Amino acid sequence: MRKKIHTSKRAQVSSQVFTYMMAAIIIAAIVFVGFNGIAKILKTFQGAPLEKFESDLRKQISSTSTSYMSVELFEFTLPSKYDEICFIDSLNVGSIESSVAENSVIKNKIQSKVEENIFLIQDGDVLEAYYIEDVDVLDDYVCVENQGRLGIWFQGTGKHACLKLTQNEACE
Repeated sequence: MRKKIHTSKRAQVSSQVFTYMMAAIIIAAIVFVGFNGIAKILKTFQGAPLEKFESDLRKQISSTSTSYMSVELFEFTLPSKYDEICFIDSLNVGSIESSVAENSVIKNKIQSKVEENIFLIQDGDVLEAYYIEDVDVLDDYVCVENQGRLGIWFQGTGKHACLKLTQNEACE
């Protein structure tokens, strides 16, 4: 004869609730970790075009500056969130009149003699700034509106690169 074992239905219900709660916690943790990972990857991809631009610009200036009288077009694309890019002459950074700059943040940087000569601007605010030496800018200061694909010219002087907006402008 077999003995019947009676199990409490309440105990079964409690263990099922515990199992479902643990499953929900594990799923929530997996989703949280997954979203954080995806957010980090997206942030890395967003910064990549800007890092490539800075690297390419440095290479262009470096290669052009040592080539006497060579004139090269540097074409680039800025991310659409930037309205314009501004350049300040790195050879005269301490002696440039702040009045040449239209942007108040750049005026303050010129007055403070901060070593930054390339500015990426959105809605009048400087979001990114770099310093690249050996950049001679005609008129000491120039801004270019972001219209998608942009092009600026560099002329080598043997010691630095002269930035100009058209190929025919003469560097001093």
